[in-house]
Amino acid sequence: MVTKEFAESSSQLVSLDVGDNQITGNIPSWIANLSSLKILILKGNHFMGQIPIQICQMTSLTIMDLSHNSLSGVIPSCLSNITSTTFQKQLGGFQNFSRELQIQGYDTRGLNPLLNLQEHVDFTTKMLPYTFYSHVLAFMTGMDLSHNKLEGCIPFEPGNLTNIHTLNLSHNYLTGQIPVSFSNLRQIESLDISFNRLNGRIPPQLTQLTTLSIFSVAHNNLSGPTADMKGQFSTSEESSYEGNPFLCGPQLHKSCTYNGEEDDNRANDGGFVDMGAFSITFAVSYVSVLVGIAAVLYINPYWRQAWFYFIELAITTCYYFCVHTLF
Repeated sequence: MVTKEFAESSSQLVSLDVGDNQITGNIPSWIANLSSLKILILKGNHFMGQIPIQICQMTSLTIMDLSHNSLSGVIPSCLSNITSTTFQKQLGGFQNFSRELQIQGYDTRGLNPLLNLQEHVDFTTKMLPYTFYSHVLAFMTGMDLSHNKLEGCIPFEPGNLTNIHTLNLSHNYLTGQIPVSFSNLRQIESLDISFNRLNGRIPPQLTQLTTLSIFSVAHNNLSGPTADMKGQFSTSEESSYEGNPFLCGPQLHKSCTYNGEEDDNRANDGGFVDMGAFSITFAVSYVSVLVGIAAVLYINPYWRQAWFYFIELAITTCYYFCVHTLF
């Protein structure tokens, strides 16, 4: 991994790719000193610990790949600060300016190294590895946190990344529900949150994502109906939803109706029993029955006498049954 001294002296560094090495330890917090970094590739190493919150200060990032490590803890909500469009706008404007100079016969080879170096980045999107070259990187934004040990709920803030093209949170230990804010990812083309422990229903608002071509929530604990088959979801396949035993819908060849009517109870409780509420209800009911019986016996002496006679008869019967059986 680069040293702190290197980071402090390389504030203008644009791309850092140390993927697929044997680097261990935590991601250093001083990586935020690389304030001009646009591309950060740390995949395929042995990084552990939490994602440093200082990484949220790298607001110029457009591509961040931390996949295939051993990162743990929760996803920082401040990650919505990164993958900004500032770099895209600046580079896009410079490309137009450079093109006009070239048309007029000027030599632009020394104006910006980014436009002349064949920078390339290997990044997985739409579940396939791609190599993006410099002329495409200007228009690519993505975040890959897959194949780690991240846990907790997915924060709603990543839904503010309205210009992100690919988001991969698969193969972690994430829990809770899918944030409705994901419906704000208007430029998203690939959204993969499979192989986690998510529950609840798939937000119907996700059908508003008109640019989405790859979507996977497979192998979670989701319940209720799959996304409506309209727009980009009209071509979704069974593999996008498999591994969720309580999901239903045409993609899974499982009807969401029960005896001709929708099972509202299953839809409302998500197919799960709230054990906390069940335990409290059972305890209250049990105590209420005992108090009711005690009150009746206290008020009515005839029933009290009959109750004690019944108890005595039951004890006597059990006693003689045991004696007869054992001896």
